[in-house]
Amino acid sequence: QHSYERFKSNPTLFQQYHEGFRTQVRQWPVNPLDLTIRWIVKLEKKKRGAPTSQNKSKGNDLSSQKKINKIVIADFG
Repeated sequence: QHSYERFKSNPTLFQQYHEGFRTQVRQWPVNPLDLTIRWIVKLEKKKRGAPTSQNKSKGNDLSSQKKINKIVIADFG
């Protein structure tokens, strides 16, 4: 909550934080956000029963499933 309030009251601080993060990430061998995104996508596919080579022929495809888009604001400390 504290970070959210600080960024909300000072949008420049929010921009500075993210510019610093992007600069730092360029120096890392792997972007941890890329790993997190891959993990989430893998979980979602498993949860939704995404087509694999084994079940694709059973008519299970993602195009027939409802897509839900949402953004969640999170404070990781």
